[in-house]
Amino acid sequence: MLKKERVAGVDIARAVAIIGMVAAHFIPPDPQGLGFVLVDEITDGLPAALFAVLAGVSLSFMGTRGARSGGQAWQVFKFQQLVRGLVLMAAGTLLTGLQDAINVVLISIGAVIIILCPAVRLRTTRIAQVAGAVFLLGPLIPALLPGLNERISLFGGAFPLWSWVGYGCVGIIAHRMLLDSGRSQAIAAAVGLVLTTGGLFLRGVLDIFLSGGYGTTGRLFLLLDSLPEFFISGLSAYLAADGHSGGLIDQATSVGFSLLVLSLCLMLGAVRGLSFVLTPFKAFGSMALTLYVAHVLSAAWVYGAFVPFDPSETAAQSSASVSASPSASAQNEGSLSALGWSLVVGLAGATAWKARYRRGPLEAAMHRIVVAQSSLSVPPTGASVPESAEEQVQVSA
Repeated sequence: MLKKERVAGVDIARAVAIIGMVAAHFIPPDPQGLGFVLVDEITDGLPAALFAVLAGVSLSFMGTRGARSGGQAWQVFKFQQLVRGLVLMAAGTLLTGLQDAINVVLISIGAVIIILCPAVRLRTTRIAQVAGAVFLLGPLIPALLPGLNERISLFGGAFPLWSWVGYGCVGIIAHRMLLDSGRSQAIAAAVGLVLTTGGLFLRGVLDIFLSGGYGTTGRLFLLLDSLPEFFISGLSAYLAADGHSGGLIDQATSVGFSLLVLSLCLMLGAVRGLSFVLTPFKAFGSMALTLYVAHVLSAAWVYGAFVPFDPSETAAQSSASVSASPSASAQNEGSLSALGWSLVVGLAGATAWKARYRRGPLEAAMHRIVVAQSSLSVPPTGASVPESAEEQVQVSA
């Protein structure tokens, strides 16, 4: 079987996503200067959404052969993605339990891979319909059922599931339409630029000029003052523009940013003269899982946010102690030196590693797990295993 060639632009975009999340976690909460303020706004939720879109791109890339062939190849692909998604969710759960500095995105990414795996065989128009439905209907959950949004972590928190499923759908469509078409990349970049700038503008307008009494985006128009409070708060939640909110404006901004970055990175990756200059970013992006986990652990060390393990503590006591501790945003004061060292060590280390090895450490481990669990060449156990209920009865008799 021929090895699949990596797409340089996708790896570069993945590097941008990870670097953006690193910046989001290390930039001070109240940045000074126009440059830092702009970076702070861009890194508020947008890099994580780009990471979800790229998960959809990878899912579509890996599933194309199985979707076209059908039969055994398709069944093997689906099982491989089930294993991959479960491993990511388990890793995310472990990282979440080890520290309380960062909201870990791996649980939502794993869930998206499992949910959207069957969508790889759907027509592009049908996938677009699914994305539109989740983008329009998903924000109704926090608007109409805020209690449910708080009780079920996948519906609330920093990575609302409906948004991430929609971003994954966008990634599948992007894989089909953008990778081999410079014209489509230019159009997507233009559309993405409009959506991103418009969304960031609305985010600032709604926060600065309007009252902040209801939800994250405040009152939409002063003429709504006479309406019931639950209506205004629900509408505010539905149209929310803040990063990670999962509101309609936030989703449009995230999709635009993802299309803009992915298209630009695909264009840059296609320029042969820049291949050497972009090598560290291609290496960085090809080891996204390893470097993301390393970042979460290093950020927990920088902020002193590792959760102490007490074997005598019950699950209820552990949950109570974590909920009573200060929130991650309250603990993290930012560290520009940690940001600089993270980028330097990450880019240099990834470049050196990829010069010798094909995969990053955790990527190689994931590959071995997925291949081992989905292999069709399973040796016999040596025991006589009944093949049917009748044979089982005969054996027991």
